[in-house]
Amino acid sequence: MYGLCSSKDKESATFDYGIGVLIDKDTDTSNLESLCAEGFTIWKTEPTDYVVFKCYGEDGNSISEMWSRFFKEFLPQSSYEHTDDTDYEIYFEHGEKGLFCELWIPIVEKGKR
Repeated sequence: MYGLCSSKDKESATFDYGIGVLIDKDTDTSNLESLCAEGFTIWKTEPTDYVVFKCYGEDGNSISEMWSRFFKEFLPQSSYEHTDDTDYEIYFEHGEKGLFCELWIPIVEKGKR
């Protein structure tokens, strides 16, 4: 299962968040129109580079802690910057013991935008 987060608009205090599944070439897409009519959204994303962090813990606090570490530790010590692409929380049905989710954060090398 995926959690998807849009980039935050600078004038807004909120962002879009969705829970979804992957639609790929093996997915039966014959029912997409009726799903959209029922309120589902197709969230299109573009390929990009990501840094992946494993969030260990019992709840969503582990995600907040990892975001804090990303901004306070990873970015200042790396040659990367955060992009406005969609970030992901990946939840595994049978994951590592203690693993809440993986956090996939879009990045680009500084000066490459």
